[in-house]
Amino acid sequence: MRAPQLLAAFLMACTATEDPAPTGGGPLDTAPPAQDLFRIATFNIDWLSPRTADASDRRPRNSIDHQLLRSLIEEHSLDLVALQEIEGQAALDVLRFGEPWESVVGRSGWSQNLALLYRSDLFSVEDVREVQLPGADWPDRFPLVATVRHVDGLTFTVVVVHHTAQATDAEAAYRYDQATGLRAWLDVELPEQVPVQLAQSVVVLGDFNDDFNPINPDYPSLEPLEAGDTWRFATRQAAAPSTIRYGSVIDHIMLSADMVRRWPEQAAANACHVILHDALEPWSNYPGGYGNDQNLSSHRPVWIALDAAN
Repeated sequence: MRAPQLLAAFLMACTATEDPAPTGGGPLDTAPPAQDLFRIATFNIDWLSPRTADASDRRPRNSIDHQLLRSLIEEHSLDLVALQEIEGQAALDVLRFGEPWESVVGRSGWSQNLALLYRSDLFSVEDVREVQLPGADWPDRFPLVATVRHVDGLTFTVVVVHHTAQATDAEAAYRYDQATGLRAWLDVELPEQVPVQLAQSVVVLGDFNDDFNPINPDYPSLEPLEAGDTWRFATRQAAAPSTIRYGSVIDHIMLSADMVRRWPEQAAANACHVILHDALEPWSNYPGGYGNDQNLSSHRPVWIALDAAN
């Protein structure tokens, strides 16, 4: 299923070709989701460029790195993935996802765009747009918003975000403003723009660059998002930190109340899963990558399973 031609500038199918096989052990044997369940994830790839092994890039990689990034997503059966720090569609194309994968990449983030990667045999993605929130600077990583339809009939809104980093007062205050503006848009503007179902069935996910123990206590940017009982952070039940370097949970999945009801694991202690790629073969300390003995990203993918038929 394809998005309308109006969105052709946003949507491209990826083509598949063969990459050199990585070394360093066999793939993790990960069971696919149960029937009617799908996995939705967020993953900051760390500045994915269309260039390979170029020292001028913030995070240079080669074809082995690319193949391992792709296999990490495929072999963990992640069906709909919000990505951050994608330089553009050409950068995402270097990962060489073939059918049934399709993707949509935003434009407002300069070299750090947001993206959705999804299985087109499970989902159609429509009405893709970027939302400029009040007070946002340009260029900024505006939230990437889309209507997602599952083949079993579930239709919901996905909002991908990447809030500003750092703990200085100025950066933390801007991050707090981003979160406050996002909450206002979710509560007021989104219901005016879409049918009731799409305003009530919402998943917000991405790199929020803040933990539940705020990076800057004077500007706890997750608090305005979580205030009240409308929204719930699935990542309060994360199984492990989502960042390697800082050992914190800054990559989040936030659910509207309607989508919480579609989260069958919500009562479990580790209902929000974190993929420890830095400790799993063949994705950790692997030879043949651009830097050797490197991690794919300083972030770990975070995912939950949702019930499309509930």
